Amino acid sequence: MPQGVLSRSGVEAEIRRKLLQQGMVEAIIALPPKMVVKSAISVAILLIRTGRPSKDVHFIDATRGFQYGKIRNSLRASDIEAITALYQARVDTGHSARTISVNEIFANDCNLTVERYLLMPEQEETVDLPWIRAERRRHLDTLTILEERYRQLSKEANYD
Repeated sequence: MPQGVLSRSGVEAEIRRKLLQQGMVEAIIALPPKMVVKSAISVAILLIRTGRPSKDVHFIDATRGFQYGKIRNSLRASDIEAITALYQARVDTGHSARTISVNEIFANDCNLTVERYLLMPEQEETVDLPWIRAERRRHLDTLTILEERYRQLSKEANYD
């Protein structure tokens, strides 16, 4: 399903709330980009099961392990095995899998996006070098003007 369903308000939020209250949401698995042909939409698997002993939800980030494809990305057998292992073990790794209490999910307005609950790897900050150069040049120009003004005032005040 599209990942937007996991966080939108309105009717979709009410459906998530009811599923969570009934303890039916077992796991959310975020999949890599471009898994749907001719669409860049992010998708996830929402695992629903009745009669669960716990209302906690297991979140899995499976967005990094995949086979790149020109038209569509795909999961390799090793990627599927890794996802299955994380799901079956229900271990908390912090960055790729974590079990969250239903109370915490309700505190977050029943938002079920994986990124909300997992530690995502820090993204490298992009640096706008042309902008930095322009800012540096502007500051240097301002400094030149100020230093010239300082020299003039010092000279007028005989403050050499």
